[in-house]
Amino acid sequence: MAADPSDSGVTSLLEKAMPLPALVVLVWLWRMAINYGFGHWQLLAALPQDDQPRLATILALPLALITWYLGNVWDDRVFDPLYTVDPRRRFRGRLVGSTRRSFLGLLPAGDNLKIARESAVKSLQMHSEEGLYQSAKRKLQGAGKWKRIGALLFFSKLCRALIWPCFLIAAALFAAAADEWFTGQPTHSNNLLGGALCLLLGLLLFIPYINTRVEHMIELYEGVSNLPSAKEP
Repeated sequence: MAADPSDSGVTSLLEKAMPLPALVVLVWLWRMAINYGFGHWQLLAALPQDDQPRLATILALPLALITWYLGNVWDDRVFDPLYTVDPRRRFRGRLVGSTRRSFLGLLPAGDNLKIARESAVKSLQMHSEEGLYQSAKRKLQGAGKWKRIGALLFFSKLCRALIWPCFLIAAALFAAAADEWFTGQPTHSNNLLGGALCLLLGLLLFIPYINTRVEHMIELYEGVSNLPSAKEP
């Protein structure tokens, strides 16, 4: 049975709105961090208290947008070198085809992704894996089967987007702790401990980010392979 064209339009609209919930989370996180700075850092604490909440919100909005889109860096530097296949550059990620989980079992093996990718290439009757992701995505959207697969992608991107804030907040807390130490100020806050926890959280976020991205891609390729007809129009 052919998919309702309106379903494709709704799916496209929902996909465009996908960053909004994540941006709300990022704005809230940055607003908390800025408010903390107002209360603990002398330079920021000098601002009038009535203006601090409004200024925190104003600063949090661009910071949320910047860190959301800067998340693409982790795809280029971390995910792609591990799991991506690029026929043009004759590049295969280090874990493509691996049969065991890596990095102390924290990152998924690549064999299921490799099998699913090859199956999707055959189902779509493509000559290579170049452009495979977008072709599979268009097919599933047209068939109205993108909802769950897109949800996995959203969760992966949300985890990815939170990595930069954790690292930047950790750097700010470490800087505050260093300033207290070098200037001989009494340490009333746990800046060093807070920075260490933020740094650790940022590193741990790579685990759900990468695992859900691999799961998303496997379901994408298996989904398009299981369609009644995966041949491109």
